[in-house]
Amino acid sequence: MEEGCAIYALALSKLLPYNTDIGVISNDDGESWGEGEASEYGEFTHVYLDTPKGTVDCKGLRSVDIMADDFRLHSYTVEGLWHPEIFAAAFVGPDDNVPLYGTKKDIEMTRKWIEQNQSELLKALL
Repeated sequence: MEEGCAIYALALSKLLPYNTDIGVISNDDGESWGEGEASEYGEFTHVYLDTPKGTVDCKGLRSVDIMADDFRLHSYTVEGLWHPEIFAAAFVGPDDNVPLYGTKKDIEMTRKWIEQNQSELLKALL
């Protein structure tokens, strides 16, 4: 899931009854975002949700190392952790003014998809 990983993490955060944080895996060899708050961070390669039950992305509960391995990253940094609303305001939007694409409609559609298609993951996180 490219860029959609941020949408997924934000949608999942809305389904959980406890506080969560957003983390970012940044490729140390990638390009950093050129403007705004994101310019101090490396390339936003993957976004995940940090929960009391563990770290989770669209592939389920798994470690950050395994997530980074999916992208064949030899050297990476974990950025964050941010409250989902703060993360969304700073880094996610419908245009090129932020590093990650996403709209409120995308997040809501993904939230509904998670409810309908990932009930086992939701049970594991509750």
